[in-house]
Amino acid sequence: MHPSTLPSPILFGCERAFDVEHLLAMAPATHLREGERSLLGLVLPVWQRPAVWTRQQQVRFVEGIFLGLGTGYYVTTEWDWDHDGVRQPWAGLLLDGQQRLSALRAFAAGEFPVFGSTRFADLSLAERRRRFYRVSFPSIEMGATDEATLREIYDRLNYGGTPHAANQRATGGRGGAATSSDAAISLERAMAMADHASPLPAEATAALRTLRGRILELEGASRHDSLAERAA
Repeated sequence: MHPSTLPSPILFGCERAFDVEHLLAMAPATHLREGERSLLGLVLPVWQRPAVWTRQQQVRFVEGIFLGLGTGYYVTTEWDWDHDGVRQPWAGLLLDGQQRLSALRAFAAGEFPVFGSTRFADLSLAERRRRFYRVSFPSIEMGATDEATLREIYDRLNYGGTPHAANQRATGGRGGAATSSDAAISLERAMAMADHASPLPAEATAALRTLRGRILELEGASRHDSLAERAA
């Protein structure tokens, strides 16, 4: 039997799953060292990049939760303390998930709406519990390891992907650039999916329908201008 040339796994640990409400209710992390930051009870290491998602990226992530697309998972290291009650250097670190957890916190704080105009405060208590607070956000909690391994895990989880070009979007229509009609259809499907799971507030429904009408109106005006240019 030939010896394996594959390296041993570097990401492994205890699989956990807390709901969104639990994550948002966590007390801020304490015993931070110089350069570290706290996010929802977890510690961002000094080499963790700052929050970089745009507001639109945050909106799309939170909307995906309401549409049943899930949250993905985040990666942490386990908590550990010395005999004097001081946090161990690599305990409680958030290695992956900062952007998504920041988006959850911002939406719950009322910093932005989803689906056009629906803010957290607009949701009924049932909607908050069933479609936001009770959503499970799985994680992998790693045991103690060395800094070099943690840095490699962070790099491999956060770098190397190739962003999609505009003409590669699945909603763009047969490989072409996305049109206003595509956007209107996507919006209409999202409304139907959300309303099927739990009726949207009347104000949100009205706003989304107005947005859909405006999208189609703009496309109609664009086509009219294009035809006029060709005729000229």
